[in-house]
Amino acid sequence: MKKLILITGDKGGVGKSFVTRTVADLLLTEKIEFRAFDTDKTNATFYRFYPQYVECLNVAQPQDLDRLLTELSESESPFLVDCAARTLESILVWAQGIDFFNLKKDLGIEMTLVFVLGPEKDCVQILRDIVKQFGNHVRYIIVKNLSRGKSFEIYEQSSLKKTLLDEFHAQEIELPALLEKTALQVDQGNLTWSDAVSHSSLQIADRQRVKIYRNKMNEIFKERLAL
Repeated sequence: MKKLILITGDKGGVGKSFVTRTVADLLLTEKIEFRAFDTDKTNATFYRFYPQYVECLNVAQPQDLDRLLTELSESESPFLVDCAARTLESILVWAQGIDFFNLKKDLGIEMTLVFVLGPEKDCVQILRDIVKQFGNHVRYIIVKNLSRGKSFEIYEQSSLKKTLLDEFHAQEIELPALLEKTALQVDQGNLTWSDAVSHSSLQIADRQRVKIYRNKMNEIFKERLAL
């Protein structure tokens, strides 16, 4: 089964690229060949960390998405896309124009939407709109980013959560907060998680924090993404 993994939150700063980097690290650790794309034209964070693997993708250009589909249909490797805020709108317009949701069945493509959720009401509303648009055409993985806050009461008490779990069989992940000073050092050094585990610019304690975090998240995402 060909895998198309879209990582989004459709709201700036919720941790989309952070999660995308974690999934990329997992694929590299498992020695799974993959294709990777960054849709952010102004701040391509995913590309910054993995320039040797990541290609820029302009979703506003249908020909770029057409080419992506052609390459996906001819490959058995997972395709990983870091979706900038509001990117899904362009992807949805393109998908509707070619009846992609039916076409992907013929091509044997499994589409997974990883939504990185903050505790704000806006995040829940954006997710609600996405579910309304994509329906049961995708697998949903909801990532509650604990670095943005500990309380997800708005989501937990919403009818949306029940719909996602009961009707769409969504899966949920809690993304633990990495100590801020450790996360900042990794970011400033443009270090992948694998590199940070042994990089001399980090203190021993910081390297150990990264190692524990990386191992835990790789285990969780490997199971959720069925890799």
